[in-house]
Amino acid sequence: MRKKPALVLTIATLSFLISACETQSNLKSQQQKTATMSYSYHPGQGNTIVFQSGLGDGKSVWAKVISQLPQNRAYFSYDRYGYDASPSVATTRDACTIAHEQHGLLKQSGAKPPYLLVGHSIGGLYEYVYALMYPEEVAGVLLLDPTHPKHWETIQNEAPSAAAIIKTMRFTVFSPVMRKEFDAQTDCLNTLPTHYSTSFKTRILTSTLARAGEQGSYQDVLAKLRKDWIQLTGIAQTEPVDRATHYIQKDRPDSVVKAILEMNPL
Repeated sequence: MRKKPALVLTIATLSFLISACETQSNLKSQQQKTATMSYSYHPGQGNTIVFQSGLGDGKSVWAKVISQLPQNRAYFSYDRYGYDASPSVATTRDACTIAHEQHGLLKQSGAKPPYLLVGHSIGGLYEYVYALMYPEEVAGVLLLDPTHPKHWETIQNEAPSAAAIIKTMRFTVFSPVMRKEFDAQTDCLNTLPTHYSTSFKTRILTSTLARAGEQGSYQDVLAKLRKDWIQLTGIAQTEPVDRATHYIQKDRPDSVVKAILEMNPL
């Protein structure tokens, strides 16, 4: 999905409310049971770094981070169904389904676990769910401004003006697959444990630059949910990234790469 500039700005401004492309090497398409999903797998050393994008984004959103990774590192990124080079499908788009699809695609690609999961915005929620579903395959989890499991519920209850904007966006600017993911983001969560059953390293990087629409009660919601991520993951604290908006991987790819290499040393 190619977004118009105005849409990009709107989603970037409010993306935490839900939540120059570079060519990636070894681009492949992997046949799934229902449709063809596009991915990029670069074999190398260390735990394979698995990138999961946010709402409305394909794998190209990680280009700046990937370009700064050492050439010898293994990484994997892909387009979820309905984004960029991957077609839309009729299946549900809840977090468990998406984690299951990622699991199957990783297996078929030849990427070996355990993985270092890196997720942005709603992609952070998906990687969190992946770690709950497949903890034995996870070496670590790095989340960038992740969408909290109770994000939309809390926004509706405690930031109604922001919730009203999101509802308008859902009808006017969200693509069909974005609406499906947004609507289904919490559908399966009550079937999962609330905490990891296995101990592995987790880090959460958070933005520090707010944009229009991200003040007042909305900021209070963000602060509350960031504190709750500490309880959900057992980390000591979240890590604010200086000079970064919600798109931390674009604004500060160096900080993301630094965290990846610290969590995934050779």
